Parts: sequence; C-alpha cells; structure tokens
Amino acid sequence: MRIAPTWLMVTIFLSIACGQKETNGEMAPIVGAPSAMPSSSTPAPAPSAAAIVADPTTAHPGATNVSAAVATAPITTDDTAVPSDTSPTTDLPTSTPPQGSTGVPSSSPTLLPDAGTNPALGEGITDASTPLPPLDAGPPAPNPNPLPELGGPAPDIEVFSHVETLEMAPVVLAADNVYPGNLTVRSGGMADLFNENQALVATNADTVALRFSLDNPNLRIVFTVCESYYRIVARRSAGIETLADLAGKNVSAINETSAAYFLHRMLATVGLSESDINLNPGGGFATNVPQQLANGSLDAVSAWEPDPQRAVDLLGDDAIEFRDRAAYREMVNVNTTAENLADPDKRAAIVAFVKTLIVAADRVTNDPQSVWPIMEREMGFAPDLIERSWFIQEYKGTLAPDLLDVMTDEEVWLAARQGRQPRPRDELATLIDTSILEEALAP
Repeated sequence: MRIAPTWLMVTIFLSIACGQKETNGEMAPIVGAPSAMPSSSTPAPAPSAAAIVADPTTAHPGATNVSAAVATAPITTDDTAVPSDTSPTTDLPTSTPPQGSTGVPSSSPTLLPDAGTNPALGEGITDASTPLPPLDAGPPAPNPNPLPELGGPAPDIEVFSHVETLEMAPVVLAADNVYPGNLTVRSGGMADLFNENQALVATNADTVALRFSLDNPNLRIVFTVCESYYRIVARRSAGIETLADLAGKNVSAINETSAAYFLHRMLATVGLSESDINLNPGGGFATNVPQQLANGSLDAVSAWEPDPQRAVDLLGDDAIEFRDRAAYREMVNVNTTAENLADPDKRAAIVAFVKTLIVAADRVTNDPQSVWPIMEREMGFAPDLIERSWFIQEYKGTLAPDLLDVMTDEEVWLAARQGRQPRPRDELATLIDTSILEEALAP
C-alpha cells in the first residue's frame, strides 16, 4: 500500500473501479514499493509539565488482503474539501432510490482544577478547588455490533483518503491488510461526490455534510469512521490559565469546520462567543499552527489531531489544554449519494467497504499498538506521537446513534454563520441512511 507523504493533506473519498475513468491526470495511482518517509515533523520531546483542564474520561479506541496505492492531488484541509462559500452544485438525477431508516498520553501531565458540572454542556472548564484525577485510558469501549464476515473477493475500490489525521486509522488498516480485494488510496475531497469525478463514497466530518447537503440534498451518511473529542491548546505565557482567559486572545480555528464548532461550544461553557476572541479563521495545517503557537503569533488553537499534540510538544511547560467531552465530538462519516445507493453494484461495493471498516475499527480499538507501525509507514506519524494523541479518538465501528441530534444543534450554528435559516430536524434526518450498516451486519 502507498499513502500520500506525511506533509500531504487529503480528504477521504471512495470510488468504485467499475469502468469509471479518472479525468484528472493527478488522480493516477502511484504503484510500487513504498519509499522512505519521515516519521514525524516533530521529534519526540522529553515529558513536559503541560497543564490540562479536562474531562478525566479517556476511553480509548484500535481490523484480511489488499493491494493499495495512493495518488497525489491538490492539498486540502481537514473537513474543508473546498472553501465553504464555494460548495459545488449538481443537477440531481430524477430517479428515487430506496431509502434506509434515518434515524494516553504516555506520561501523566499536571492537571488544573475543574469546575464540576456545567448545567448546559456537562463538565465545566473553569478553575475551582477540586483537582481532577490523572488521565486513565481504561478498557476500550466495546463494539456494539458483531463483527461481520468479510467473505470472498470484494469489488475493487478506490479510497480518496485524508491521511494527515489520526481519524483515518481504520481506513489505512483496511487498505493494508483487511479489505478482501484491491483497495487503492487516492486523494480528493467531498466535492468529488458531485463534480465530474462522481466518486462513490467520501468520508468527512459532520460539518462538511451539513455544508455540502445545502446544494446536494441527495447526500447520504451511512457509517461513522471515527469520533474525535478535540482539545484547545493554549500558551500559559499569553496569560491563559482558564478557558475564560481566551477572551481577547488570538485563537485559530478554520472557518465552518468541526474544530470551529468545538471552539464555539467550549466558549459557551464560560459565557463567551467568537466575538469575544480574536479569531483567526484560516489557521490549520497549511499555516503551521504549532509553530505559530510556539513563536507567539497565536495564543490558542482548536484543531484536529495530531496538530494539537505537536503544539503541546513544542510548547512544553508553556502548554495548557482545555477539553470537555460533553461539549462536542466530531463525527467523521462515510458519505455517498442516494443515486449510488440505488445502484446494485455500487451499493454492494459500499457494503463491502463498511464491513471492512467495522472489522478494522475493532482492531484499531482493541490492539492499537499493532496498527501504529502501519500508520507510521503509510501516514508518516511516529508511534510516540500517535500514542500521545490516541486518547482523543474513538473508533466504534457503527453509525453514531446521536448523529442527528448533533447535526441538528450544529445546523443552528452553521446557519447563523452563513446568514440563513436553519433546516428543520426532519429535513436533516433524510441525510442519514442506516440501511448500509444493516446490510453489513446482516448474517
């Protein structure tokens, strides 16, 4: 298997190899023996005394043969496959498809006190008198579903994957040694579901689904690859000791992304909003946020892993973290279209892919150390960086049961930012289709 180098950022896509021709020359796969890749852009530091203000629960997430390759393509950022104000549109086919139901760190850092319970969002994050216990991974959360039998050869498929985040561990493992067919990893973005590429499946965060479904109501969410709980990393030297101290500070979060929504929810726990901070909406991988924190250009960042851990490593004793699992968790989902679900061959390929992700998620959850060398080889992450960031993600091998609740709340925030009325819950419910998961789990 070949995956894009560690400095590339891509967004995950899946298209079936059933005669569809790639029209972009940059989409051709790179086939051959893997080349050496840097293990990490950040050397492993000595343990630091970074402080954490956090929810103490850290349930950890950790899947039989495949040939895979990756193609290079224009770099994208996390769940921003295209800028939010340029989401593509498409003429929808008139056919009506069948509808499914809708429905640790290796060392223990110093912890700051926690405020107890916030009546709106759960654990509070302001200073108080009762310290939290040290972080403890505890046993992995059990997979609520039985593992499916992968069976005989599956259709050859192409996966366009954002491999610059730890969220994609099950996809990388599936391509390495789980999928019972040829799985090719390519780069792309959710736009490819609706542009001339007509990709079969794209995996992106819930925020991306909300953005793209405005112009593409045929979008369907069928599976959750990863649930990421996020954290804000800040500089104590900027005068930040509590979450409320972010008022007036320079804070980075990419506009209209899951990281920006997490920041919004966290600020609300202490009575703040984005208008109370100096928000840098363009921050992210492309702007080297960890380095900007270290050199004082930024005071805090909300981002997806492993950049927050890289920031903690660079800041050392100057780092302080804010986490609250009750505030929000990003859900990285497998997305497709209603038309793809109505096509028997394409539907079979999606089911085979979801089966593989269920098996891969189980292995990522229960035996993560066996997966880390694969991630190092294919994603460029050093195992110690993976280990220090691992507790943020969970891989449950299912479709998040409260996805509609989360998206309904998130839609209100997104609509306000875009100057429109939020869509009602019943309209959002049509975006979620459980029938693929049901078929994947069927005996």
